[in-house]
Amino acid sequence: MKHIKKFLTFLILGIGISLFSNNPAQAQALFIRGDINCDGVVDTVDLRLILRFLPSVNCTDRIDVNDNGEAATPSDSIYLANYLFFGGPPPPHPFPTCGFDATADPLSW
Repeated sequence: MKHIKKFLTFLILGIGISLFSNNPAQAQALFIRGDINCDGVVDTVDLRLILRFLPSVNCTDRIDVNDNGEAATPSDSIYLANYLFFGGPPPPHPFPTCGFDATADPLSW
């Protein structure tokens, strides 16, 4: 009986997560798009890190500066450089403050 209660609890939680989450396979976390080193500021240090793409970075959504669903592509570094040096458009939400990624893509938070 005890195992049945545990099973039903997990089943109900799983259904709830599926119904109320964009991506039930992963939990979402707060981050700032483009803030690769997690210092709260998007700057040239982050641009250098994108150009080097450190695989140890936990949040690949941070690296997807243009929010196209692909992390650390040349277009991400170009997008960030355009924003930082030439007044181009800012990175998509979540930017400039922490938030959740509302875009469904295969990247992790």
